Formats: sequence, C-alpha cells, structure tokens
Amino acid sequence: MANFEKLNWTKDSGVPYPDWYEQKKRLKDYFWYKHLPSQSAQEVLKVLHEAWKSFYELKKSGEIENPKPPRYKHRNFNVSFLNNGFRIEENHIRLSI
Repeated sequence: MANFEKLNWTKDSGVPYPDWYEQKKRLKDYFWYKHLPSQSAQEVLKVLHEAWKSFYELKKSGEIENPKPPRYKHRNFNVSFLNNGFRIEENHIRLSI
C-alpha cells in the first residue's frame, strides 16, 4: 500500500508527498501493516523510503539513463521480527501474522 501511494503520487494531486513518517501514522489501520509487530512494520516503511530516496537521487543525477522506481517484491523479502514477534511451539516458529 505504501509503495502504491508513492508510485501514484503527483505534484498536481494537491496532497503532500507521502513520506514514511506520515504513512507510519496513517497506515495503522491497514490490515497487513497493523498485524506486523510495530518495529517490523516501521522498518519496512523505512526501507521503502530509502529505496525511493535512492531512485530520486539517481533520476536527478542522471547516472542511470532511465532508473526504474522501486517495485513490489513478489519473491523473497526480509522482515526482521523481534522477540515479541514470534513464538516457538513444538519445534515450529509461529510468526505474529
């Protein structure tokens, strides 16, 4: 959801750019965001913010001719879970989501 918002944002929309701090507050009710441990969810938004920042810097510098914006990850994506984000039950790890 956060990447979708950034991808579809335009200056002409009349709304401020969705930065990670604003999204962190607003996406609390979004299903996938609210079911992650809070620190893990915040880290995902921070990584996304850094990816978009890098994209804009590449675009501005012209180092890469046509840089592509950050995309949705359909394969492996690392999310850090702290101790309160999982439990070990009968030799299985159970994530909070």
